[in-house]
Amino acid sequence: MTIKEINLFKKQGFVNFGSIVFSEKECKELKEITNHIYSAISTKHPDFIQDPGVLGVENLPLHDKEILKFINKIVSHSSIKCFLDDILGKNYKIWDISLRRSSVGDMGLYMHQDGVGQVNMIINLDNNTKGEGASAILPSSHLILKSQAQLKLKMPRVFINLFSILFKPLSGSEGDILFFSNKAWHGRFSNKSNEVHDVIFVGFFPKGYSYYDNSWPKDLIKKSSTLYISNLLASSSDYRKALKKSNIECRESGDIYYDVDHGYSMDIESYDYLAKMHRPIKLDLIVLFIRCIIFFSSSFLAFFRYMKLKIYF
Repeated sequence: MTIKEINLFKKQGFVNFGSIVFSEKECKELKEITNHIYSAISTKHPDFIQDPGVLGVENLPLHDKEILKFINKIVSHSSIKCFLDDILGKNYKIWDISLRRSSVGDMGLYMHQDGVGQVNMIINLDNNTKGEGASAILPSSHLILKSQAQLKLKMPRVFINLFSILFKPLSGSEGDILFFSNKAWHGRFSNKSNEVHDVIFVGFFPKGYSYYDNSWPKDLIKKSSTLYISNLLASSSDYRKALKKSNIECRESGDIYYDVDHGYSMDIESYDYLAKMHRPIKLDLIVLFIRCIIFFSSSFLAFFRYMKLKIYF
């Protein structure tokens, strides 16, 4: 089973394991905990997320450590563990556990890439098979040799929603567990439904890389010492030993740290590795189409501004 998921992830940049871990009762309990955290937190709290259309809470275990028991059940599951070991290699760490809520009327998020080696896990907290407000991904885009920034293919959220057929929603049923490579081009669809949709994001990073400017508190790691996940939570020691911060600047500059313990998520940061990989012809055609749309859109806007100035003067 895991080999299938690993191969799918390597082929398309994302995979849905389905609801292989939680029972219906556990899904309900997890949703209740996250709803309580969200309801209790002040909008002025530094962990409160309030971006246009999307809300949420960062550092969930700091608000209720019971969250770790649920995440632990996932990361210690034999199939998930095998998957993570293959994709991230040895000594990977968790730097981020957050709630993301796509509110009614959420307009989505522009297409982008995130840090070097980063892999995100999504836990669906409700049924969202239509992908309303869900993350959107361009399949197999993690195999493109140059970065999105280097190709100068900036795609606003209106582009994603207008040409939604080009992208896949990271959607599913309640309790589904999904993974995606943050090197893949991704954004978020708008939420046109009459319901909010919640997911938990868990950010995994390979050995030697850090994420935020801080780590998980020592007392939290100590309190979870009986759980497998305690070994995965990035500590202050991990932060001090980290050789790189996982960000897009590393990729743009080519200043990337490689280690023998790394897995697939770092292989695809190598130009030489990607040059040997088979990339779908469909992907190249989509990128060409995006290039044309952006070029003609830019040209039209430039002409419109020129004519407007000409009329004004």
